[in-house]
Formats: sequence, structure tokens, C-alpha cells
Amino acid sequence: MTRFLPPFAVLAAGPTIGVLAAEAEAGALALDLAPLAPGETRELIGGNGALALDAAGRLVRGSAPCCGETVQALIRQRHGAARVETAVAVSFAPSRRLWRGHGQGMRLVEGFVDGALRSGTSRSCHFSNHAFRRLRVVLPVFSSEGRPIVDRLFDGPRSDLAFQVGIEFPFRDAFDGIAPRIPVTFEGRNFALYKREGWDEAVGHILSDPIDLGLLVPPRAKLGLWTTVERLGEAAEKTLPYSWTGSSFVQRHGGVEYAATSRIAALGGESDAALANSSIKGFGERQTGAIPFFTPAMLLIEGEDSRECVVIHGDSIAKGVGSGGPGSDAFGDTQGDAEGNFGLLDAGLYHDARVDFVNLGRGSDGNKYLFDPIASRYRRALRQLAAPTLTVNMNGHNDISQPMPVEGWAGGRTYRAGDAMRLGGRVYACVAGGVSGRDRPAETEIPPLDGDVRWQFVGDGRKGDDYSALLCLSRMAAFNALLKADLPAGRLLGFCITPDSDSAAKDWSGPAQTPRNGWGGADSRRGIVNGHIRRRHPLLGLDGVIDVNTVLEAGYPQETSCWSFAAGRVTVDGTHLNARGNDLARGPVATAVRAALGAPR
Repeated sequence: MTRFLPPFAVLAAGPTIGVLAAEAEAGALALDLAPLAPGETRELIGGNGALALDAAGRLVRGSAPCCGETVQALIRQRHGAARVETAVAVSFAPSRRLWRGHGQGMRLVEGFVDGALRSGTSRSCHFSNHAFRRLRVVLPVFSSEGRPIVDRLFDGPRSDLAFQVGIEFPFRDAFDGIAPRIPVTFEGRNFALYKREGWDEAVGHILSDPIDLGLLVPPRAKLGLWTTVERLGEAAEKTLPYSWTGSSFVQRHGGVEYAATSRIAALGGESDAALANSSIKGFGERQTGAIPFFTPAMLLIEGEDSRECVVIHGDSIAKGVGSGGPGSDAFGDTQGDAEGNFGLLDAGLYHDARVDFVNLGRGSDGNKYLFDPIASRYRRALRQLAAPTLTVNMNGHNDISQPMPVEGWAGGRTYRAGDAMRLGGRVYACVAGGVSGRDRPAETEIPPLDGDVRWQFVGDGRKGDDYSALLCLSRMAAFNALLKADLPAGRLLGFCITPDSDSAAKDWSGPAQTPRNGWGGADSRRGIVNGHIRRRHPLLGLDGVIDVNTVLEAGYPQETSCWSFAAGRVTVDGTHLNARGNDLARGPVATAVRAALGAPR
């Protein structure tokens, strides 16, 4: 049967179909018409050059300029002697174009490479859910380290570094025969310098010039990043930062090469490796990864204001520790799935919610550190740069792993936002810091202002775990408040803490599991915190909640704190998920994110 395009069947409400930005590139899709059947043809009549049909018979943007008007045309469809004509109209309107973050397959600094090295050049492959032509590269010049964990600029032997980045598009699925790359410039030069002496303490990144690739990168097309990082001066131990360890167990044609000499021509190297090398050494096929490599923290890509972006703040579970470990089987390696999605949220965001994201996860982190504005200042600055429409705070696991006492109220004491105090069995969170007053407040009537301090009721406690859990909520609320203050229009999702259990057999593929300290039933620290997150405690300021325990926890909806084994082993060590577990979590991640993004901004 001949499949014709029926007149007006593709029209939205009213006489105009679709809206294209006036600045849209030639070839941008205006209307996704049904594919042509064998023997069918389509021709476009009219359109003033602003509309055209592509080889597949789809209505696309033409090459003629057009702004602020509606363009009408006729699509004539034929099959033999049969003919159907359909009137169409496309509105071209000026758009607001913004830079938003794209960090798929990228991470912040994980550590520093062992060995006396001067330079390293990596090749990595990345995917965006959106078409784009212009990008900017964001390079981190800080690491998050120490106890408490604090963002710190590179110093010591890492005080003087150089960077070079090349863009490979189209991407060649091979380790050799690779074409020269498009150079990324920084204030007009094809390399960037970081010098600790004289560096602005308020800035933890280097931002490239806007780069026009000269053609549109389609959604989900492979984009290669070649990144060189090197020390200015002689090779030295543990100098070069790395973001993750690579693996070719799943073949992505990524790799890295290290050298004791410069690989940037302007700094004395024989050539610009990131721009000109035609081959790269692969990572090797060890599933858990072995060879460290460095990537940018993220890209900024230019697109419509309506394009969504998600930023993830979290710990090692968010970052992807465990991917490729025991139980991962064919689900992926240390870099996750075939596209390189390896954190708990990444695959669900990319494949199912179909949004771009930036992962700012850091192992061992928690709200107990992040509620201090100084501790997370460079990561929060990256989030602001990414301009997300949605942020996920995945922290909580490391907050409940040890009990934290809550002290009683004290007069004349300095409290910070995120601190908590007890009055009888009631716990109050400090939401505005200062010095408390002289007179002890009544247990049931906390004044709006206690000296300089503002308190808000968190909950009632009866035992030690209750108080520790409520302090965790106070710290979480304080970090959430920082995120809200940085980007008031952005939406914020909470994240329910995942199971954590021990197994005598060390395989977590059966029921013989014992919850670890802080985990257990509904009255454990985890159970109390998760209960308040699910109910969206007003103090937390949440617009929604991601709960992957629906598929990962044995006995759900009961709070058992043990891993489900119905789908096979999902954890490598009782704490971190393997690639199988990350894949299993895709459904609830996408469902919660879609619901939040569908809500009015």
C-alpha cells in the first residue's frame, strides 16, 4: 500500500508546523516526515529557499536567510500516477542561544600519574544528545583532596603546567590513519598555560576560545578529544593529573601515550601530538582499567535556551568507582558501556532521559564537607558555567557511614549554616549562621532570631542514630541551599542512599548479606535519611527524588540495606555498583529526571 503524506496530518494546533530558529544551520530538521516508500518521490514547491527537502525526503532548513516570518510551501508527493499535495508553513523566529555543559565520558581530576613523566596525550570519544557546531573546552586546574575534602589549586610540582586540545570530527574507529585535528585555542594560542604564581585564587579552570567546527555535529555522533597535559620543565614524579583509568575491553579506540619530553611544539616538542599525531596506543583490554588518562572537565556547547542539562554532585558511586569490577560481565568496563557512561546516573541520563550532563563526582565526598562554601567553590563554579536546568545531589553515603553526635544548644556560640543543635529531643538546623543569644530558647518555641542565628526544625530524636541522621539532613540542606543560591532558577533532585552490606562469600549474589554500620531498617541512619528524602523534607528544597533502590534493593519497598540479587551480582564490594548495576538503574534514573524536567521552570 502506498503511504502518502496526508494533507495537514503533520500539523500541530493552528496553521503553522514547527518553529525553527532563525539562526539554524542549513539542514536542520523542520519536520520529520514519514520515510519515503519504494517508488515514492517528494518535491518542494515554494519555500523561498529557506526550506528544502533532504535526500530522505524530510523537510529541512534551506540555505536562504530568514528571520521573524512564516514561510509557506507545498510538498507534492507522487507514486506513479497518484499525487498528494500538502500545504506546510514553518515559523522562523530569533532564538536565545546559550552555552550549556556537556561532560559525557569526562571527569574531574582523580589523582596524579606515577612515574617521572613530563607529558601525556590522550584520545577519548564523547557523545552529546544535541546537535551543535560551536564549543568551548573547560580544563580543571584544581583537585579535591585532604580531610576535610577541599578544592585546591594545583601547586608544588604541579605549579606550572601546559595543555593542548584537538577536536577529531568525524571520529575514525581505528588506532592509526587518523586525520589532523581542529585546534582549540586559548586567547588565540593553540595551547594554554597554568602558572600557580600569580594565578587568580577565585578561578579553578581554564576556558578556551569559542571554536566553530565548520559543520554541525549531529546528535549522538562520535566526537574525539585529544588532550595533552605536560609539565613546564623537567619530568617529575606524580606531576601529571589524570581523570580516570582507560580500558579497551569495550573497544572505543581510546588511548594514551606518556613521554619524558614535551609534546607541544611551541614549548620545545618535536610536534603537536594532540593536533597532528596519526596514531595512538590503546588502553589495553583489562576490564577494570589500568592506564590513567586526562580529559577536560567538560565542554560548553552552544544551543537553544530550551536545551536541558544535568549536573551531578556526588561521591565515588556517582563518579563510577566499581564499573568494570566483578559481576560487570558484558555490561561494560571501567569506562562503562559502549559510549563511555560509567557513573550510576550516566547511562540513564544519556540513553533514556536523553539529556547532556556534567559529572562532578568525587570519591569519599559528602555533604559533611560540601556544606562549607570554600570546600566546593571550584566545583560549584563549574556547575554555574555549565548552566544546568537540573542538578542532582547524590551525596549522603559517606555522611551516614559513621555516627555524628549532635550537641545541645549553647549561648554565645558561633554556628554555621548546616550545623545542628538539640533542645530536649528536638533537632534544629542552622539555616543562617552567626552567634547565638544568651537566653536558652524554649524547647517548643524557637525564636525566628536567636542572637544572629536562624534555626529551623528538622525532626525529633529518641536515640543516637536519630540525631546523627538529622545532622546529616542539616548538612545536606545547607549544601542544597548553596546550590540553589548559585542558580536560583535551576531545579534540584535528591537521591536516596543505596544499600551497603557485607558478604562472607564476597560475591553479593545471594541473600547472605549483613548491613554495614549505619545501614539497616527504617530506623537506621540510612532509613531515617531516606525517609526524609522520599518525603521531600521542606528543609531540603527538593523538586524531586531519584530512588534507584526500587530495582537495586532486596525486599524493596522495605528498607533492608541489602542488594538485590534477582538480576545477578550488581555490586563489586557491597558499596559500589558494577557495570551491571549501573545499567539496571537506568529506568528509575530516567523516570525521575524526565518528571523533573517536565515540571515548569
